[in-house]
Amino acid sequence: MILDDYPLVADCLKLVLGRESDLLVCEHRPLLPESIRDVWVARADVLLVGIETQPARGLALVGELARRWPLIPVIVLSGRPGLRAQSVLDVGASGFVAHSEGSTELVAMIRQLASRGTASERLGSVFRGSSHDEFHRRVGFKRSCFDGSV
Repeated sequence: MILDDYPLVADCLKLVLGRESDLLVCEHRPLLPESIRDVWVARADVLLVGIETQPARGLALVGELARRWPLIPVIVLSGRPGLRAQSVLDVGASGFVAHSEGSTELVAMIRQLASRGTASERLGSVFRGSSHDEFHRRVGFKRSCFDGSV
């Protein structure tokens, strides 16, 4: 799932990641507090969060994502010269990719974080064997970026 204020950035990320047979972008939302609730509905395994225009607001939202969804890794993407990887990691992000890096680094980081298992698998271990689908049925979520229904 991509959380970024710029549709052009999200479209470019979708094109780059779409070339990878094992990766799927399930949603794009602007980086707003209201978008945080959509993370669960989208069933994202990794979040890509773009921080450009308002770094303090972006870091606060990354911190909220990490607190609310600790089982879903967050990768921050930014071209902001003043934004440092350590400040991003300090608020709870799992990784940082500067715009000056190539797509190879981003894809490698996504794969590394996804190799820990899907959010469904991590969630299943938390809910004592309950499957992610079963949990979603119980709480009424119906959409999935993995079964083609999005």
